Amino acid sequence: MNRSLKQLLYSLIYLVFLVFIGIVVWGFFSKQPPTCTDGKRNQNETGIDCGGTCVSCDLKDIQPVEFLGYSVMPLKSGRVSLLVHVKNPNETHHASPFSYTIRLFDENDIEREVFYGDASLVAGSDGYILENKTTYSDPKRVEFEMGDANWKLKESFLAPELVIQETSTTVDKNVVRVKGTIENKSSFGVENIHIIAILGGEYNEDVFASEMILTRMAAFRKEQFSVAFPSDPEIAQRLKTNATRVIVQAE
Repeated sequence: MNRSLKQLLYSLIYLVFLVFIGIVVWGFFSKQPPTCTDGKRNQNETGIDCGGTCVSCDLKDIQPVEFLGYSVMPLKSGRVSLLVHVKNPNETHHASPFSYTIRLFDENDIEREVFYGDASLVAGSDGYILENKTTYSDPKRVEFEMGDANWKLKESFLAPELVIQETSTTVDKNVVRVKGTIENKSSFGVENIHIIAILGGEYNEDVFASEMILTRMAAFRKEQFSVAFPSDPEIAQRLKTNATRVIVQAE
């Protein structure tokens, strides 16, 4: 066999070897086990990448709780009230409850304070998270991050019907109280009811916020409530008694 034929034969053998290696590699990667993110309906899924061992199909398109904004209410005494506005954009599921992280940043984008907690939001509703333990009064940026959530289908979990009535704001020796009546119109008892009172000022600004929590309220019951504020002359001087807003939320 002359030299040219030998070179041709070796080249063909080398080419066949490369093709064989390519087929093996392709077969290895093309036969990876199915996953919940491969864009295919496989395993025991009831839809594409959902159902069976994957996330429930009714949760596949769930959107996280949205951050709508915040209000910082500082006082000269050093007290600070931080009110964060959030929304559950999902019309079919309640977020009950969900965990969250709130971070406060200064003008150099350095984190100054961080808060962790849990809250709940009815399907398609917005609500508020109140933090009164902050000492940083001038954040340049506030970041809200949603953590784990327990999503409950709207049809299988009744949202409580809570109504606030007959509210009034009183001032007695620099002590401010917001009083009123809360009625549970639901056919079931409700736990951990947050009543948030936001005091308004002469120029439509938020002066300060405070809250109380009712640990449990029986079905079809009506009760009196009273939200107390810190004894601070600045609150009493700045508030406009008919500008108070009261928000009720349940976990």
